[in-house]
Formats: sequence, structure tokens, C-alpha cells
Amino acid sequence: MRVITVGRGHDNDVVINDYRVSRIHLQIVQSDSGNFSVVDLNSANGTFVNGQRIIGEYHLQISDSVTIGDTFLPWQTYFTPQNNGIIYNEIPEQKQKRKPKRAIWFILVIGFALLACGGITWKILYDKKQERIKIENEAKEEARLLQEENERKIAEEKQRLQDEATKNIEESLISQRENEKKAKEEAQRLKEAERKAKEAAQAEAAEKKRLAEETQKKKDKDEFDQLKIQAEKNKKLGGTPTEIIAQMKKIADKYPTDNYFKNIIKNLEN
Repeated sequence: MRVITVGRGHDNDVVINDYRVSRIHLQIVQSDSGNFSVVDLNSANGTFVNGQRIIGEYHLQISDSVTIGDTFLPWQTYFTPQNNGIIYNEIPEQKQKRKPKRAIWFILVIGFALLACGGITWKILYDKKQERIKIENEAKEEARLLQEENERKIAEEKQRLQDEATKNIEESLISQRENEKKAKEEAQRLKEAERKAKEAAQAEAAEKKRLAEETQKKKDKDEFDQLKIQAEKNKKLGGTPTEIIAQMKKIADKYPTDNYFKNIIKNLEN
């Protein structure tokens, strides 16, 4: 494989002094099988084959013309047949040294004949279109500058609107967070008040229950004491106060942890 780089930079194999040519514009490649192709290296103003702009790699025929910027490339002269392959030929401002030629004469004649035909045809077309291309390029450059200015203004306006929208969103989020915080605090306050009210209600209910139990116990004790007096009288008279003791036991069963009732009933049963 043979590769020749072409561009405005002095580190290329072929240096083109054309302001519309990129620093490293393209490569012309000859494969091991002898086929040619041109590869555009993302140049600013493009590479044209037979007047049509190409993108990336394009396979060349020997009669194809290649143009970059305002320059026609005689790319066929950059190669010459030798040893069943193609090697570099010496070209203007090229860094590679001249290599010896071993060409088959009829291939060389055919190649240069095709090159001459292509070059003459291109030269005629080029001379006719040169001035028009120059005018078109100037108009395109002016339009490009105007477009860039318009795009810059549009981008600035978009950025301003975006910044304003971002600011409004941030302010809205801050306000939302504050409202959420206040709502959360209010909910917490209501929850705390509800908890305290519930505890107060439970305490009040517990107190009422305690008072009711104490009242009932006092009432039951008074009744128990009356039954005790009756049982003791009955027992002194020689009777057996079984029914009275049974009533006392019903009262005592309500208070299983209170030994007061148990002790009295035990004494009466002995």
C-alpha cells in the first residue's frame, strides 16, 4: 500500500499553497492490488472528484479529476508503475526522494494519454468557471459570516431565555420547598397536639375508671362488712352462716389480690 498526504501544512507529502485547502486535507491511497482511492480527512472546504464533493473514501479511476480549494491535483503523476506495483513519483514540495523507474512502456503511454485528456478537459472547464467560482466563493463567505452572526445572536438569545427560565424554576423550587417545610411543620404540630389530646383523654378515662373502681370497691366493702356482721351474729347464735359467706365470696372474687376479704371469710369458716 502507498499513501500520499496532501494539504497546506509543510509536513504533508504534497504541499498546496491555497488558503481554501486544509492543513491536512486528504490522502491518495494506492492499494497493494494497484487500485487508487482518495480519502477526505474532514477538510473544511471539501474534496471534489469530477466536480462532485465526496465524503470519506472514494475509489478513483485513472481518468478522474480531483480538486481541492481552487487547485487541481494531477494525482496520476504522483504514482508511476514499477515492479508490478506503484511507487511515489517526485512532485513539487514533496519530501520523498526520487525513486528509480522500471515501467512497462505501453502502460505508461496509456496512463499519460488518459491524464492528458483529463487534464485538458478539466483545464478548459476550469478556465471558464474560475471567475464565477471566485465570485460565488466571495458571496458564500459573506453569507457564511452573516449566518454565523445571526446564529451567534440566536444562541445568545436562547441562552438568555434559558438562564431566565432556570432562574424562575429555581425560585419556584425554593418557594415550593418553603411551603412544604411549613406544611410539614404544621402537620407535625397538629400531630403533636392530637397526641397530647389523646393522652389527656386516656388519662382522664383512666382516672374516671380508677375513681369508679374505688367507688365500687368501697360500696362492695360496705356490703361485705354488713354481711360480715350478720355472719358473726348468726355464728354467735350457734348457726352456720353458709349463705351469707357465699354472698361474701362473690364480693371477694371481684378482688382476688385483696387479702382483706379472704382473711375475713377464712376466719368465719373456721
